[in-house]
Amino acid sequence: MKRRAVATRATSPEKLAMRFEPDVLVSYAHLADCRPNLNLQPEKRLMLAVLEDAFYCLQKFPLARNSRGKKTFHEAEIWLWSDQQDWPYSFTNVCDALGFDVNYLRCGILRWSRSELARKVNETAVYRHARKKTCHNGH
Repeated sequence: MKRRAVATRATSPEKLAMRFEPDVLVSYAHLADCRPNLNLQPEKRLMLAVLEDAFYCLQKFPLARNSRGKKTFHEAEIWLWSDQQDWPYSFTNVCDALGFDVNYLRCGILRWSRSELARKVNETAVYRHARKKTCHNGH
């Protein structure tokens, strides 16, 4: 499955935080009418793409079972929580350049990941329970 690039017009922390709500993250289809601000300088467009890619990795691979998915998630997580400012594309520098509050985005990702993890754990428990019941009744 080919990954689609996500484009947004998020110009405020509130608009970007809305992307962390579980119902919004289910599908990128709603972003079809959203396009990046064409007035952004190329460097800022690249920074926005880096930020979006990190969010994509954090959303897609939190429960990865293969080493590649685990590594991708871990790298995005390290980047997000690092306070380094010694290179232009660090999380804090990207947020500063784009006008986003670092802590606000981190809290949004953390809140989303907790609710998503709880949902997935619950789904797994329901599946296992149903499977166990089916297997037990079938024999």
